[in-house]
This record gives sequence, C-alpha cells and structure tokens, in this order.
Amino acid sequence: MGETIVKLTFRGPRGSRTVRAKVDTGAPNTVVDRSLASELGIEPTDNQEVMLANGKTESVEVGSAEIEVSGVTRTVPVFIYDSNLVRLTTLEALGSG
Repeated sequence: MGETIVKLTFRGPRGSRTVRAKVDTGAPNTVVDRSLASELGIEPTDNQEVMLANGKTESVEVGSAEIEVSGVTRTVPVFIYDSNLVRLTTLEALGSG
C-alpha cells in the first residue's frame, strides 16, 4: 500500500509555508518539523510523553498552529518533532478526510 501525501499550509506568528506532508491514519497527533516550527514562530506551550513507532518513549514539545488544506483553515495542536505528518482526524476537521 502506498503513502498518502497532502499539500497543506502551516501558519505561525512569523509567516506561513506550504509543504507536502504524509497522512498517517494511525498517528495520534499532527506533527510539524522542528526547523519549520522555528521558522514560522510556532512555540511550544507544553511537553508530552509519547510512544514512537519504534516503541521508545520520548518527551515531545507541543504547540499550536493554523493549518490550511483546500482553502479551509483550522487551529490545531501540533507536536514539534522531526517531520511533517498530518493525522487523518485533522484532515477530517478541515473537510478533506
């Protein structure tokens, strides 16, 4: 089975950037790459312990960002980590799921 990729725009206090992100139907959280979060001014407001796909537990910073898909924008919590990944429920909230 192939990967599903979606084009979306992350918006933060210092600007916006359109990126291609993997859609992960099993992901519990939407993730923004650390360098992109820093560029856009998406600041962490919390940390949360998460279990990674490899079974390891890690503390990950959490913030919020506006995400736009197909002209619809919502503010959602985002985990600041090492990739751009969108969970299916985020797309559903944007009417794109």
